[in-house]
Amino acid sequence: MDERRFAMDIARARRERGITQDGLAKRLGVTAQAISKWENGHSLPETALLGALARELELSLDSLFDVHELTILEARYGDGIDSADVTRRAGRVIGPGGGAAPGCV
Repeated sequence: MDERRFAMDIARARRERGITQDGLAKRLGVTAQAISKWENGHSLPETALLGALARELELSLDSLFDVHELTILEARYGDGIDSADVTRRAGRVIGPGGGAAPGCV
């Protein structure tokens, strides 16, 4: 995740909806200083707040996190007894940029 882009997207979405930092803070139960830190890229919201933040900004969690830039770090396939590392294969199936590779559904 690109924290700078995340910060800019939160600020943009908030302003587009005419919500002040103080107003968003009250809706989320945090301080306006916390919102400012998120929007300036100095910190990130706690995981427990992400659903409420997305809802207040009328965004999906996917768009909030810019999921099209997903990177697979590790993938394993198993039957409960044995497992195999399928990281490279998963990366090929998903393809560059996070979309399905050609010929994969």
